[in-house]
Amino acid sequence: MATIPLSAARGAILDIVTICKADHWLDDVLPRFAALVDANCSGTVRRHLLLLTAPETPAEDEGRLAAALLARGWYSVVCESPTDEQAGRRLLLFDSLRARLPGTFGLRECLYMDPDTDVVADLQGIQSIAPDADLLWVANPLCLEPVVADLRRHGLEPAGGAAPPVLMEPGFLYLRRDLDGEFAAAAARHPEVNEFVPGSSYWNFVMRALGPRAVRLPDEFNRTFWDVPAAATRARTVHYTGQWKHLRPHVEYDRPARRIVIRPERVPDPPAPGGRLPGALAVVALFRDAADYLPHAFSRFEAWERAGLPLRYYFLENDSTDDTAAQLTAFMSGRRGRLESRRLAIHYDPRRGGEHHDRIMPLARMRSFIADVAMADQPAGVNEWTLLLDSDIYFPADVLGRMFAERARDPRPESIGMLTCYTQQLFHAERIPGAAAPCPLLPGWAIADHYFDTYAFHDSLHRHPHPACAFARCRRCRPGTDPASLPGLIPRDRPIVDVAAAFGGLALVPTTILRDGRIRWSTYGSGPDRSRVLAEHVLFCDRLRTITGSRVVVLQDVDCVYRL
Repeated sequence: MATIPLSAARGAILDIVTICKADHWLDDVLPRFAALVDANCSGTVRRHLLLLTAPETPAEDEGRLAAALLARGWYSVVCESPTDEQAGRRLLLFDSLRARLPGTFGLRECLYMDPDTDVVADLQGIQSIAPDADLLWVANPLCLEPVVADLRRHGLEPAGGAAPPVLMEPGFLYLRRDLDGEFAAAAARHPEVNEFVPGSSYWNFVMRALGPRAVRLPDEFNRTFWDVPAAATRARTVHYTGQWKHLRPHVEYDRPARRIVIRPERVPDPPAPGGRLPGALAVVALFRDAADYLPHAFSRFEAWERAGLPLRYYFLENDSTDDTAAQLTAFMSGRRGRLESRRLAIHYDPRRGGEHHDRIMPLARMRSFIADVAMADQPAGVNEWTLLLDSDIYFPADVLGRMFAERARDPRPESIGMLTCYTQQLFHAERIPGAAAPCPLLPGWAIADHYFDTYAFHDSLHRHPHPACAFARCRRCRPGTDPASLPGLIPRDRPIVDVAAAFGGLALVPTTILRDGRIRWSTYGSGPDRSRVLAEHVLFCDRLRTITGSRVVVLQDVDCVYRL
């Protein structure tokens, strides 16, 4: 064991300890933990790290790792190479190590937190709570049935109680002495526990054995992101219960909004506008019940703002039952543009895939209305383009640069009146086995190279292949088929594809074109129930092409846009 000694300084100090393996967490998770501790905790805070290395790690390598971490602001680092004698019970090892952390670091008391915990508010003052207690603990908002079963099976809770017992969360512990003796005694006394989370069972055994020397902290000290009521708490820390490292996009706690939000992985900010980028951008979008999506779109808009791109925003929110309107209002504060919220007099079915008149016509009217609002204002700058965006469209911050780089490859770029991407549709992975690849932005979803959306797509000969797509690269429509054997399909080596109509959820149009009020969305239906209806984007593209003589294109090589 290699140990970096501590000074004997005492006083109003908060010692925070965590445990991390010497793997990718050192770069992926630990810096985030340290930064949030430093940013949100007042007073004197000392961060301590128990670093778990492989048994074969040379002592000099442990020393180098410890020195590098000390240089990053860690107050002390202890390197250990434990042997997990219970195969398949890795988490139990971590739980047992927590029980002796004060002694490991030579501390009288310390706060332990799992490294996949976001510290979002000050933790100072926890030292003065119940000073005679050996353990301060927080409640686990999840009722872990295997742990409850262990408690009842071993007589630590009455069977058939009116309410489930309150469980503790072993990822957040304030220790005033080593509890390794109590932990070992619980493990020896009750060797048969559920294999789901044995350490959690043992820590609950320890907490109950301590009686009044174990004191429950207010819930605000720690919540988990699985905890739905966390949206209404004043959480000081939010724990990701071992799942944070797997989540793409990341799930985070937005303290000002007091809610759990999805924040997709950031990509590098785009270069400063110029050359292949527009001189300015107007964003026109419809949103309904999009609270979980909006942080993604906002992160992209903010990246463009940081890059110096002049922007104005025109959002139409309608009939949301979540806090979509509140998020949009907060985002628009101090920004140029306009937010409209509407409660529609006409009912329409919001189900995805609803291709009928009573759904499409209200959408067409809303698109046209907010476009009229945007075009009534002055452009944000010369060479302004308008971004037409749907909700639930996931895209990287450099998508503008990619689109304009592809446009520059065209022999007649000035003739293009609408740029769309090869938007790829996402499917539940299990629905199309063998014909899809994992999506880099969203866990549990898969990409099948299937173009979205085929409903609004008409090729250059006005053919409408819906629900299949016209692209030879698609592996969903034609899994296992040689594209060369499919005549009439668009080959995958054609980067710029001229079409009669397309949208894909994200499109760029020169603002000068949209200033012509005739170029708007509409539809019509046929049949007794008007069930056969034309996509509103088909009429929009037709008017754009016929009125201006401009082209509508799909940029097949810009395939970084995804839609659920």
